[in-house]
Amino acid sequence: MIERPDEGLGAAGPGAQGLNAAGPGVDALDAGRSDAGGLDAGGLDAGGLDAGGLDAGGLDAGGLDAEALSTEGLDCRWVDGVLWLTLDRPRVRNAMTITMRRGLIAAMRAADADVATRLVVLTGTDPAFSAGIDLKEALGNGAGSPRGARTDPAAVVRAARTPVLGVINGLCYTGALELALSCSFLIASEHASFADTHAAIGLPPGWGMSALLPRAVGVRLARQMMLTGERVDAARALAAGLVNEVVPHDRLLDRARELADLICLAHPDAVAGTLELLADGEGTSLAHALALEARAKLRWRSDVVDVARRFAARTNRK
Repeated sequence: MIERPDEGLGAAGPGAQGLNAAGPGVDALDAGRSDAGGLDAGGLDAGGLDAGGLDAGGLDAGGLDAEALSTEGLDCRWVDGVLWLTLDRPRVRNAMTITMRRGLIAAMRAADADVATRLVVLTGTDPAFSAGIDLKEALGNGAGSPRGARTDPAAVVRAARTPVLGVINGLCYTGALELALSCSFLIASEHASFADTHAAIGLPPGWGMSALLPRAVGVRLARQMMLTGERVDAARALAAGLVNEVVPHDRLLDRARELADLICLAHPDAVAGTLELLADGEGTSLAHALALEARAKLRWRSDVVDVARRFAARTNRK
């Protein structure tokens, strides 16, 4: 179903709670708002990245120094080849500050530069994935936009050679939706919801919404979402193709780990090459996409021993 988000312009009008849901238009000004059953403020609970859910050290042999990548509002942990990035300002529904957005860019670049990092998982601390950017900061509290207000982590996510799994645990609005759409693919909790409130608050999309959303859900639903600001719930998002799976909230992180394990088992060069082929072929003609694949196949050098080993592992052969 589609419903109007309470966290959008809302009954309060354009006041503090009224702007509480946009993306390059979001300021989660309503600090006290929360959804039942979400990830608690200390990290991620059953559906998220609780301190006990991941190895607490954040540094594994050969991996990134995730502690050094963490910044205010962004928790970074590296476990077994996976960099877990958690938007962590739960009192304001993980509204993204300039510092957080710069931190996301730095973390993505570090992941791409580290051969031991096979996957990035991006999520948020309950009750939200993210309400978007911190609009109050971006507008300079009425004094004009500060330096860095246009920092765009979505473009860096799209450009990454490392796959990025978006794990949507709650509301995902406007700038956060653009960030999510830039991920390789998405899984969502039953509590997830999606909205674009750019037009509702008088801002143009700036992180790719007009290009990415129609490709994900079709142009007609994209028009409806972008012009009305109405919220799409998890079930409708799944039916429309916005997310790949919807799972019970308390199973969300378990499912993310399952997918992470499978991706980390795959051949790293094949994973990177597949993502590149898909990106280069998207929006082109069928003939051009097939030509890209044919060229990639000619350039690929298979290790038959490694292929046999991987095949045996997948078929449980000894």
